[in-house]
Amino acid sequence: METRPGFQRMLAGGSAVVAALTTVVYVVVIQQEGNNPFWDVFPWVMIMLIGTVSAGGSALVRDARTAMISAIAAAVILGILGLVAIFSVGMGFILAAMLASLAAIAASVTVPQAS
Repeated sequence: METRPGFQRMLAGGSAVVAALTTVVYVVVIQQEGNNPFWDVFPWVMIMLIGTVSAGGSALVRDARTAMISAIAAAVILGILGLVAIFSVGMGFILAAMLASLAAIAASVTVPQAS
């Protein structure tokens, strides 16, 4: 197991923080509107949290290959969420997806290639 550079960790952690803050903003806005009960938006919030946890997991694991796979999963989940929610909180998720993509690229540089 090799340790990854701090740059990849910083990108993945930044992605997790941006995604978590965007999720909190989404929940607060939905609660302030008062039109939707929490259970109507619960599936969306869970998908947001799965993307956030994937990005956070990429920042915390030591194995570069696992970090890369987790960052790719976060980028895909958060990117799709960003496109679906582009007119509300989508820009936060798109930013988080871009950070996760950069984290995946940074992790792939440290993954040893099989010969």
